[in-house]
Amino acid sequence: NNVGGVVGHNGVYIIVNKVYNTGAVSGASCVGGVVGNNDNINSKRIISQAYNTGTVSGSDNVGGVAGRNVGTIHNVYNTGMVSGSGYYVGGVAGNNASTDGIICYTYNTGAVNGNSNVGGVVGDNNWGTVTNSWYATTDAANHEINRSMNNIGTGEALSVLQGMKLTDYGFDANYWRTNAADGSTK
Repeated sequence: NNVGGVVGHNGVYIIVNKVYNTGAVSGASCVGGVVGNNDNINSKRIISQAYNTGTVSGSDNVGGVAGRNVGTIHNVYNTGMVSGSGYYVGGVAGNNASTDGIICYTYNTGAVNGNSNVGGVVGDNNWGTVTNSWYATTDAANHEINRSMNNIGTGEALSVLQGMKLTDYGFDANYWRTNAADGSTK
């Protein structure tokens, strides 16, 4: 449990900033490409300017960037495949688990697969806030992916996402390049 490509459990007043993961990440519950569990009561938990390109797999609470979120996730992306054998599986976060959960300025271009509560951006949004977030509905070969999702976030063809100027959608120009086509940072 609490397995992440960079941090397993992001606890009290920790900011995970300007980090990335390119390797495969696997575990049981709360598995994320960057952070497994972005959670601790009464504290600030922030993931920003981060990305994952590796494959992420687990049972439940599995996400491309964070498995479980009760904090803030912004200016992040995932391009890796995300799969869960159980529930709460998402391209950015598996479970945005409370009213304290805020996810904004994110995108996912990886395929997401799970059994229950599956989403291109978030598998389950339990009273949290998700804004300015996108997910791919096609892969590089133009095959459909992420079609039977929960409609949290905006689904677009990969070619549309690759042509987006991220700064037009609120991504921080000081960190991100001008579009998602290269999928990299400055």
